[in-house]
Amino acid sequence: MYDAPGARSANGGTRRYDAADSMPVACDMLLVTSWEETSGDERQSLDEADCIAEFMPGGGVSPSAISQGFATSKGPMKPTMQDYFVAVSDALGALWSLSPPEWRAARAPAFAHHAGAPFCLTAVFDGHGSGDHAARTAQESVLAAVASDAELLDCFAQNMELPGVGPEALAALSTAFRRSFAELDARICGEGEARGLPHDGTTALVSVQVGPKLYTANAGDCRAVLCRDGRALRLSRDHKPELPEERQRIEAAGGRVANVRGTWRVVLPLADGCTAKVCSVSRGFGDRDFKANALISPEPDVAALVLAPHRDTFAVHASDGLWGAVGDQEAVDVVSEVIDKFTGMTSFNTQHAAAAKAAAQELVKLARDRGSMDDITVVVTLYDWD
Repeated sequence: MYDAPGARSANGGTRRYDAADSMPVACDMLLVTSWEETSGDERQSLDEADCIAEFMPGGGVSPSAISQGFATSKGPMKPTMQDYFVAVSDALGALWSLSPPEWRAARAPAFAHHAGAPFCLTAVFDGHGSGDHAARTAQESVLAAVASDAELLDCFAQNMELPGVGPEALAALSTAFRRSFAELDARICGEGEARGLPHDGTTALVSVQVGPKLYTANAGDCRAVLCRDGRALRLSRDHKPELPEERQRIEAAGGRVANVRGTWRVVLPLADGCTAKVCSVSRGFGDRDFKANALISPEPDVAALVLAPHRDTFAVHASDGLWGAVGDQEAVDVVSEVIDKFTGMTSFNTQHAAAAKAAAQELVKLARDRGSMDDITVVVTLYDWD
């Protein structure tokens, strides 16, 4: 599945949760970086036993199957859809065909040893500004960008042989992802300038699952949430200008952060000294006018974890059109209820993709019922451990 967005609708009810209902956690060994829904960047520790139970030597236990479903909806007051996404539940073949030939020759034995292991790529790009060039180009390019990055592919291959993801492995992955994001951003900005396109931009959330390991790179305010034992674990951090470290970086670069009509924004004064451009996210691709002074950064946060068999049941990747109206734990509960309905069917084992799609549609409907006026994109990934 590799689609541009289109509008979808669904049916569902509503419930309200406090932010404290969601408690993402961090594990020193496996989930190296995660963030609290309530405080932005606080970190907690998870007992080692909670992270390592049931993992096998050589990298862990992989899901026996992965199913994905999606739903998208254009904001009712917006002229065009600016959300784009990628959902490839069996990405190994595509990545293999796009990867450098010399890399394939060197790494073929390692990947052959893990033939049949899941290799899944999920990405969400939430465009903003006066066009969709940044988000559309990111969608069209992300698979090739990952496949052509030999260092990033090396990190994936080497980590397949390890029982966890330690600090050194995460550092190597972070370096590779950051370089890949920077290169894609440079391409988007360069093409936009050469073609005289509007100064648009996009957030970027990219997750790659290799066997039992899930790697997430995020720049902006799209969000990835994992369901573990029925609880929501946030795998990405929303990059908002009001975060202390983001504000410090922006102000050090000569920019300002201001609350404009109830939303904190990066402020770029224009040459006349009387007007300014504003942006509600502090990281992402494009926005080349903000990039001139490094007010908006393409650098992602990178997180890694090993999926826990039977405990990690699904993940939700979505744009902020969902998360502005629906909390992490609430989203997990909604998806769980949809899965429960499908579980009662005798054909559930053949209906995983339908369940994932129905869950994504339910979340879009819930966000609209709550008054979300933004574009919404939701991708639900189900893990089958049977």
